Amino acid sequence: IKARQVNEIRSILPVRAMLLLTSAAEWLVSGGSQSDAISPSAIKIDNQGYRGASTVQPIVVGNTVLFAQARGGVIRDFSYEFANDGYTGKDLTILARHFFEGRSIKSWAYAQAPNSIVWVVLDNGDLVSLTYMREHEVWAWTSHESRGAFFEDVAVVAEGNDDVPYFVVKRQFGTSFKRYIERLDAREFDSITNAFFVDSGLTYIGALASVISGLDHLEGQEVVALVGGDCDYDRCQ
Repeated sequence: IKARQVNEIRSILPVRAMLLLTSAAEWLVSGGSQSDAISPSAIKIDNQGYRGASTVQPIVVGNTVLFAQARGGVIRDFSYEFANDGYTGKDLTILARHFFEGRSIKSWAYAQAPNSIVWVVLDNGDLVSLTYMREHEVWAWTSHESRGAFFEDVAVVAEGNDDVPYFVVKRQFGTSFKRYIERLDAREFDSITNAFFVDSGLTYIGALASVISGLDHLEGQEVVALVGGDCDYDRCQ
């Protein structure tokens, strides 16, 4: 790339042309006016900005690219603007700077259905999410707290009509640590027994029992049990 600096290419994406995100700038590569195909005799490289991208791979939401800046814990969107005849975007963390001060993104994944959410794991083990709907100019951040949890990674798996996030979570119990693969349950439910919104929860299905084993990870924790689908504030049946 003919530029003032020699920078590392961090990612390559197919958009209107070939988008290169480097450690200090963003570039669009095309075949120029002669052809859409890139060849040694037909190549055009246009600068689209000097923000710089981190090593975390960008996410494509519709026709918009989301990428983490190389420094500063900033996430930007990047899309084609007809008025400028180029790619431009905005800082999506400007209204939630307290989540990202002194932090960097360790892992993230996009769940398109049903609510268009980007799940973001930070380097300090915190989990935040971005609800992003560009066509409605909607972006909003949420922090997700889980007692004794250090989030290490996230991936999204398509299951039926939903994109379901899975997390690698390191949890502390007393002086020991254990890692779990945890799945975020769906928000929609038909009965109270399916309203499974707890941290690192378990479900027992089987014969009636007065003693339930295998709950060592809950030692010392305050717990709530839903039995037979009937529970109120001070007792469960």
